[in-house]
Amino acid sequence: MNKHKIAVVFYTLMSTSFAYADQGDEICFPLYKATGAIPGTSECQSLANTARVGMGTFFCTSEPDRIERYCLPKCSVPPLAPVTAAADAYENGEFSRSPDLGNVSSAVNNGLTCIQQRIPRAFPTSGYRPQEYQNHLREVWDKWQLLKNDSSAACATTKLNVKNEFTQHRMVHQPGLTSRHSSGNAVDISGVPEAVADTTAAACSMSRPVSNDHVQYEPH
Repeated sequence: MNKHKIAVVFYTLMSTSFAYADQGDEICFPLYKATGAIPGTSECQSLANTARVGMGTFFCTSEPDRIERYCLPKCSVPPLAPVTAAADAYENGEFSRSPDLGNVSSAVNNGLTCIQQRIPRAFPTSGYRPQEYQNHLREVWDKWQLLKNDSSAACATTKLNVKNEFTQHRMVHQPGLTSRHSSGNAVDISGVPEAVADTTAAACSMSRPVSNDHVQYEPH
């Protein structure tokens, strides 16, 4: 075979290989799996490198990025965004231990005082919170819904972090994209018996307008 024919054959093989490479994951991943390589395990990449390949699949073991993509798959749900400085006091600082009542309206404070006078065991659990913190709470809820039934190794760390946040905040419903808390016009109050909650609120010029949030009180 002369040099010209060799070059043509080589070019044909390379072209075929690159065509395969465009759909390479579908071709290579079963070969990796056949070696016993399990994504997320420490020996995955070394085993995948031993995959049996031929002239049309040699790229499966010559492309480290592809092997890494198989062995270290990325979670489809991104990690939680870092808590901003404005929200940190509510997540980890002073207002993570007691609600911020200094930035709510006088109507909210008056209503809270009135309710506590009528129901001594009532206590506030959330007052003012900045929009940045509202965004964080919404993100935690939404990502937990996506991850709670996900058992993949790729999402294990993200799932654990989101679960810890979800548990910490004791969420029972999806936070709104915006909230009256962020304008200082709402307060969450626990300890009020459900049977008298609305009448007590009304007597104190307050109401519970959010149907799926029975602890949120707002002034009329």
